Amino acid sequence: SLGVFVLDSIYTKIAGKADGDTIQIAFKSSEEGEFAGQIVLSCTGADSVFVALKAIVSPADTIPEQLPSIIASVDTLTFTSAVGDSIIQELVISGEHLTDSIKVDLVDSLGVFVLDSIYTKIVGKADGDTIQIAFKSSEEGEFAGQIVLSSTGADSVFVALKAIVSPADTIPEQIPSIITSVDTLTFTSVVGDSIIQELVISGEYLTDSIKVDLVDSLGVFVLDSIYTKIVGKADGDTIQIAFKSSEEGEFAGQIVLSSTGADSVFVALKAIVSPADTIPEQLPSIIASVDTLSFETPIGVETVQSVMVKGIDLSDSILLSVEDSLGLLRLDSAYISLDKAIAGNAVAVYFAPKDKTSEVGLLKLSSKDAQPVLITLICRSDYELGDVNKDDVVDISDVVMTVNYVLGNETNESVLVYGDMDGNGIIDITDVVALVNQILQVSNE
Repeated sequence: SLGVFVLDSIYTKIAGKADGDTIQIAFKSSEEGEFAGQIVLSCTGADSVFVALKAIVSPADTIPEQLPSIIASVDTLTFTSAVGDSIIQELVISGEHLTDSIKVDLVDSLGVFVLDSIYTKIVGKADGDTIQIAFKSSEEGEFAGQIVLSSTGADSVFVALKAIVSPADTIPEQIPSIITSVDTLTFTSVVGDSIIQELVISGEYLTDSIKVDLVDSLGVFVLDSIYTKIVGKADGDTIQIAFKSSEEGEFAGQIVLSSTGADSVFVALKAIVSPADTIPEQLPSIIASVDTLSFETPIGVETVQSVMVKGIDLSDSILLSVEDSLGLLRLDSAYISLDKAIAGNAVAVYFAPKDKTSEVGLLKLSSKDAQPVLITLICRSDYELGDVNKDDVVDISDVVMTVNYVLGNETNESVLVYGDMDGNGIIDITDVVALVNQILQVSNE
C-alpha cells in the first residue's frame, strides 16, 4: 500500500513441475521504520500461495559501512619444476563492495614469472575472476615473487610466489599420452534409428593436438570432429559419435586417436541393430559411476568426494539425500535438474569429522518412476592433521617422514592424507614448513 516494494515480473514461466523461476523484489524507503507487504502467487486450479514481505529501515548512520575489499583464493602459489620447464598456476580473485576494477601487479626481479593480465574486471561483489601465472627458469634453485592486488578504496592484497627448480635429470621423463573415458562404445538401436554416444578424451604432456580418425567400412558411424584442441594435461574434450543403419545386424568400427610423440589409442565401436518391434521398453533409470565412496581425512578437516550420476529416460529431476547417524556428511545440492541428469552431473559429498570417527552412511538417488540408487559412504577419521605416521602424536618424526616423501624416499600414502597442511592436494616444502610451525606453536603453548 505504501509503494516501497517493486516487483520485476507479474507472470512466471513455470508449467508443470520445473526447476524454478527466479523473480526479484526490490525495497527502498526514504523513511525509517517497519514496513510490510505480500506476494500472492496464483495459477488456475491451484491454491494461492502467500509470501510475506517485511522490512526494517534504520537511520542512515546506523548501517555498518560497507568497505571495499579484495579476496584471493590463496595467499601463496608454489611452483615445482625442472630446469627449462614451464609451469602454470591459477589464482581466483573476487571483490566485495568495489567501485573500480582490480589492478594486478607482478613483483619479480629475476623475470621468471609471467602474468597473463594486468587488470581484472570485477566491480561490486563478483563470483571471481581467474588469472594465470606462468613460471620458467633456466637455472635450478629457489625463486620468489609476489602478486599485488589493488583497487580504489580497498586494502591491497599480497599473494606470495614460490618456486623450486630441480636439475632436469631429477624429474621423471614426461611422456606424452592420450587418455580416453572408455575403450569401447556400444550402440543398441532399431532399424532406422539414430543413436549418439560421447567419448571424453584427455592428454598428458602433449605438444600437439589430438587427431581423431574413424575406421568404418560400411559408413554407419559418423564423427563430429577430426581434431581436438588438447595441449598439455587437460580436463578432457568431448566428441560425439553417431550411429544409424537401415538394416538389422551387428556392426563394428574403430576410433583412432593420435598425437605427436604419443602412442596411438584405439576405441572399439560396436552396434547391434534389431527390427523396430523387438526392442524392449527402456524404463527410467539412474546410473552412478560407483557404488561406494571412501573418505579418510584428518580430524577437523573437511574433505570431498564426487560421483558421476546420469539419468536414462527420466521425466523428473533426481533427488539427493544423505543418511548418517552423526550428521557429518553433507551435499552442496538437494537435487539434479532434469537437463543435467540427462547430460550427466557430478555430485559432491562432503565429510567433516569433529573427532575420531568411523561410520558408514548412504547417498540416496531417487526420481519419479525410477528405481532408487544407494551409494555406500565409508568414513574414517582417526588422526590429527600432521600425524603422518599415525602414532597419535605430532612431532619431529612426522616432519622427517614428510621431508622423505617430498624427496621421493617415502611412499606411504598416509603422508598425502595427513601431511597436506595447506589442503592443495600436493605435498611439498610449504607443508613441511607449516608442520614445523604447528609443532613449534604447540610447544610454546
